[in-house]
Amino acid sequence: MFTLHGTGTTPKEAGTLAERNMEKMGIGWVTFAGQRFPYRPARPGRHYDLIVAATWAKVRQNPEVREVLLATGDLILKPDHHQEAGAPAAWHYCDILMVIRAELRGGGR
Repeated sequence: MFTLHGTGTTPKEAGTLAERNMEKMGIGWVTFAGQRFPYRPARPGRHYDLIVAATWAKVRQNPEVREVLLATGDLILKPDHHQEAGAPAAWHYCDILMVIRAELRGGGR
């Protein structure tokens, strides 16, 4: 497990706190680069695209991450925590990583 730099907070804890705050404020959206979009959309959209782009950036910028991902071979990656039923596609980071792994093997990106 890792923590957000300098906070002692895990990403899961940060996300839980953010959702509580959003609920208190009565909002279900986030913003990025001046664009507002749903945080928990029923279908993949802008939020999902940002998560995929950020995950690709991590793989591209860190050769060790790429190496470890490729070393997983054909393993089905699964989260190390319970994922709630109906979680948005953007939260299925293991699925995103498996797609990236397949694209790396095929010479994509």
